[in-house]
Amino acid sequence: MSYRGVWAIWLWFSLAWGADLEIPPSLKPWTGWALHGVEGVSCPHRFDADQPRLCAWPGPLILHAAEHGAAFRQDWQVHARSFVLLPGSFQQWPQAVTIDGQPAAVVGQENRPGLWLEPG
Repeated sequence: MSYRGVWAIWLWFSLAWGADLEIPPSLKPWTGWALHGVEGVSCPHRFDADQPRLCAWPGPLILHAAEHGAAFRQDWQVHARSFVLLPGSFQQWPQAVTIDGQPAAVVGQENRPGLWLEPG
């Protein structure tokens, strides 16, 4: 068997089982260009369906409620730019929201508050 045949078999098995392929340092600057339009390809599938892929996975939601307000915290694992909904509503819009300690703009989608999160 030729090296090309061995390479093809290795590549097929790697892709079939979802093994992470390391990107050579010289090609890393081209990653965004190569994935333009298919950014969600690295997002995991749900356990019970092939589609859609879930690009933002929530961690536990921690709520602190008081008589005159509430606060919350939630960690997210984000694989591709994603819109995530926040606790609240059009009438109870979240205030002073931060991402990694930096102020964040809360935007609405179907009258629900949310954020656009970048991978990370």
